[in-house]
Amino acid sequence: MSLFAILGIPCLTIVFLFTDGGREILRKREAPALEFIKGFLFAVPCLVAVLLVHRYAPLSYRSLPLYLLFLVTDHLIPVVFLGILYLLVYSQKTYGGLLCFGGGFYTLLSIVEIFVHYGQYEPYHLFLLPGMRMAGLLFLTIFFLRYQEWYGLVRALYLVLLILIPFLSAAITYLYMRSYLIWAVFATALFFLGSMFYTHVELKD
Repeated sequence: MSLFAILGIPCLTIVFLFTDGGREILRKREAPALEFIKGFLFAVPCLVAVLLVHRYAPLSYRSLPLYLLFLVTDHLIPVVFLGILYLLVYSQKTYGGLLCFGGGFYTLLSIVEIFVHYGQYEPYHLFLLPGMRMAGLLFLTIFFLRYQEWYGLVRALYLVLLILIPFLSAAITYLYMRSYLIWAVFATALFFLGSMFYTHVELKD
């Protein structure tokens, strides 16, 4: 049951690593496995922050506090951490390097969450959240690269798109928390397929 949550992001990383865009990391003799491990290790501070918020933030079942809690813990904190790491550590890396680093980063989060919810598995942590993070990883990697390449209004547009990713993911989480399961599944599938299509088109350019 938990295989998708644990192995989904590593498998996605491998698939896109061997596309036209991802093979650049191999041509430059960078080590994909090493970048993945670095991302895995750099995720530790993010994981600590998420667990602390879960531990001390009050759980409310009112709509707005519920949305804000899952926005912060499941989406905003990881995206902010990953974005800062991309900017400070990986600003000169290729698409493949960024993807491997981000894949390792999200893999640790997924593994720990499966253990934290051991025995209390439900569709959100088994399928929906991993699917949203896979889509988010693809979008964030491409948007960050384009943000680095462009200037002016176009660069500002990609910055806005980067900021929107966690809020869009949190909106899907909110649908699930409000028991709109079919809509949450549909939105996650659309988000995931859209990220794959967009990434494929961008890498072909």
